[in-house]
Amino acid sequence: MAAGLKLFGKDGYGSTSIEALCAAARVTTRHFYEEFKHRETLLAVIYDQILSDALSAVELALADAPEDDLYARARAGVAAFVHAMLDDPRRARIVCVEVVGVSARLEKHRRPALHRFAHIVENEARRAAGKGLISDRDPGLAAVALVGGTYEVLVEVLGKRKVATDELIEELSRFFVAVASAG
Repeated sequence: MAAGLKLFGKDGYGSTSIEALCAAARVTTRHFYEEFKHRETLLAVIYDQILSDALSAVELALADAPEDDLYARARAGVAAFVHAMLDDPRRARIVCVEVVGVSARLEKHRRPALHRFAHIVENEARRAAGKGLISDRDPGLAAVALVGGTYEVLVEVLGKRKVATDELIEELSRFFVAVASAG
């Protein structure tokens, strides 16, 4: 797992062979195949662990956020997610870049993960509407757009556009609040 995070997160999935993974992990290919069916399986396991950690961080942050402050709640959730991804940029690269388009099987695996985060955003919008902080409407599509957009912003930050983490958190938080507050 550590070798996969290191190599997939640095060199990329397509550039990382099973032999390179085994050399980095100091195991034989036989040991690799005893644990994983193929490279894609390892990538999926690492991806799931990263997202599980991020999901837990977001849930904990929201549990501690003020109940009646839409911006504070958005910022808490966004900050937890951004830090879960960018405190070790290899994690963001794996989640937002390396798993995309690997295979139909991995795409089918990836979609529910995006929806788990969208479900949190959707629940937050419903909670805020119930408190009269925003209008009551179906937030489902907006939640998917916000999460997908956040993933794409992380791709930009990993690439050519360098932004301070705090600035990124502020910008994304304003975006979440603006969408939630519209109409």
